[in-house]
Amino acid sequence: SEFRELCRNHAKEFIKLQSDGFESFGVLGDFNNPYVTMDFLFEAKIFDSLCDIAKSGILAQRYKPIYWSWACQTALAEAEVEYKDKVSDSIFVRFNLSETTKAKLSHLGDNASIIIWTTTPWTLPANVAIALNPNIEYVITTKGFIVAKNLHQKLCIDMDIGEIKSNINQNELENLSAINPLNNRESKIILGENVSDSDGSGAVHTAPGDGEDDYNVGLKYNLDVLVPVDDFGAYDSSVVSLALFPKDVADEFVGVNVFKAQDRILELLGDSLLKHTKITHSYPHCWRSHKPVIYRATTQWFILMDKPFFDGL
Repeated sequence: SEFRELCRNHAKEFIKLQSDGFESFGVLGDFNNPYVTMDFLFEAKIFDSLCDIAKSGILAQRYKPIYWSWACQTALAEAEVEYKDKVSDSIFVRFNLSETTKAKLSHLGDNASIIIWTTTPWTLPANVAIALNPNIEYVITTKGFIVAKNLHQKLCIDMDIGEIKSNINQNELENLSAINPLNNRESKIILGENVSDSDGSGAVHTAPGDGEDDYNVGLKYNLDVLVPVDDFGAYDSSVVSLALFPKDVADEFVGVNVFKAQDRILELLGDSLLKHTKITHSYPHCWRSHKPVIYRATTQWFILMDKPFFDGL
């Protein structure tokens, strides 16, 4: 209560400053009775409306990824983010197809795998899917790698992935699975139009708790939203309970900042790490701390605009 009263007094100071400024410019208004969202009557109306919304069944709690400043332990609005150059790890990783998938699609061969590309290796523990684009061409190479056809030659420059063996139908792979080499968890193969064949491999590592596009496609496929990162940007104990790292090393990641954990993650990938480079790119930073931010899902309340408000509509 004391903290809230201090906040109210702080807000009142700036309301007076704004009012004085408006009046000095000759702005007309009822400055003795301004529209203020912290008025108790206004708050009561919000509460009444929220109760009506909840009773109608269109109020729901979901996880949704947002900009998160781990340095300040707070969510950030778009206007609170500034973009600066950042050096990031760019990696290409092999995800072998699961045994079940290989059995269903035996024509792909026993060594078939999908190459994913990411610049956020710290999100790999929370991977739940691999997204392919339903509208671009994919091929499988003589060495069993599945990549976008337009990117094959570019990938061959630095990686020995073999020549094109044949085209493949990505629709056959939908809802089947590959294996995350970091933790041996299954990763569902899905289709999403957010996937590009202008860069990368044509296959996007998908973690709905760590990205806007990932979250949106995750809603379509009802994917799990894993959030193994705490307010301070460090892995929490769920990396152990959910087996997001190999069992014998999971404990060493608890309490470690995600950016500081990346070198160790690259080590654990072993032979599945096909290529690793450093890139400099524009990256969102917190305007207060000037530290790089992360995308992190937090619990939020939503009014479901995709549900009918009234029966029969």
